[in-house]
Amino acid sequence: MQAPDVLVLGAGGALAEAWMRGVLAGIAAETGIDFRTTESLVGTSAGAIVAADLLAGRAPEGPAGLAELAELAVEAEPAAAGE
Repeated sequence: MQAPDVLVLGAGGALAEAWMRGVLAGIAAETGIDFRTTESLVGTSAGAIVAADLLAGRAPEGPAGLAELAELAVEAEPAAAGE
């Protein structure tokens, strides 16, 4: 898949910024899209920060340690079910 021609990112403060980064990182991981190659980026508030990072060549990243937390949750499920 190729990057979209235009990417519009909204507002919402620090939480929305983290959410947008996580969503873009997830989409990129699953589809191979490189959002840094998007032709036009539009952002308001938190979206402008994410757009600026993409324009600077920084790839969006999901929350640090999320994979490790998911693995711990999966490992803990059988123990919790047996109690």
